[in-house]
Parts: sequence; structure tokens; C-alpha cells
Amino acid sequence: VDNDVPSLSIGGFTNGVRVVDMAKGYSTLANGGVYNDRTCITKIIHEHDGELTKDLKPSAHQVYRDDSAFMLTDVLKGTFTAAYGTGQGLGLDNDMPAAGKGYGLALENGMPAAGKTGTTNSSKDTWFCGYTRYYTTAIWVGYDIPRNMPGIYGATYAGRIWKSVMDQIHEGLEPWDWIQPETVER
Repeated sequence: VDNDVPSLSIGGFTNGVRVVDMAKGYSTLANGGVYNDRTCITKIIHEHDGELTKDLKPSAHQVYRDDSAFMLTDVLKGTFTAAYGTGQGLGLDNDMPAAGKGYGLALENGMPAAGKTGTTNSSKDTWFCGYTRYYTTAIWVGYDIPRNMPGIYGATYAGRIWKSVMDQIHEGLEPWDWIQPETVER
């Protein structure tokens, strides 16, 4: 039912999408096209049935070619660096030229980042999903029972929350960019 929905890439499904699934989708791009179903859950123990997670083994498999993931990441970097980027103007380092690292919503220490803003009709759901080589974070802003949020877009609250979280968890980390595969030609 959702195959013809233009907002599909930003979580605009008929019945919604979980934030963790958006994060996993974008982390696949961050990881060169490799999807990983790891979780932060280490163990679940049921009082009668014992450990429920003993047979769960995370798996990873290539779902995009590495060159495709690189090219899409390169496009999504434009959210921060291009003059038309929807993540412009949210950072504290806006005095840098448009082509400079760290412009707009990009991270304070110049960390290369890629991301996507998202706003569904009537601003009922707003998203910012973004990633670096270190971390992927997906932020959703909306109501459990959808309602209009006039003036709210993916780059407003969701984008600012994303930036705040990512700046904190990247503190002290060295900038780390993606390596262009040999199959990509500029």
C-alpha cells in the first residue's frame, strides 16, 4: 500500500515506522551499504522460560553496493554543505563559507556528516536522520495521535535535537570521512 508514497524515505508509511528502523536504515548507508541488525539489548530473562535471547545472533549483510552507499552519502552531505541544503543555519558555526566543513547543522568539530530532513503533510511528523562514520541518530517529532504542527519542519526541533545529541557524542573524536570507492568517478 505504501509503494507510491513520496514520503516513504522519511518514514511516511501509512502506519508509521519505528525510529530505530529509520536509524538502522541510515546506518546502512554509513556502513558502506552493510545492514546490521544489532541491538542494544544484551539479554532478556523470563521468570519461567529462562533466557529469551540466547539464540539471537546479530547478522550483517550487504544490501547496497558500497559505491551506491558512498554516492548517496555524498548527496546527503549536501543537507549541511550545499546552498540548497535543508539543514542550513542551525549550527553555532554559521560564519563558515557554504563549502566549508561544519556549516549549518554539521557538527561543531568539523566531523563529516550526512543527513535528511523530513516533514509529512501538515507537519504531522517531522524527522531528522543523520550519521557520521561513528554514529547514526534518528529523531522523530510528532504526536502519538497525529495532528498538525504548523511551522514545525524536520530542520527545526528534530534537527536541533539531532545536532545537540551528535555534538555531545562526538566530543573529542577526530573527524573521519568516508573513503571514495574505486568504482566511483567524480
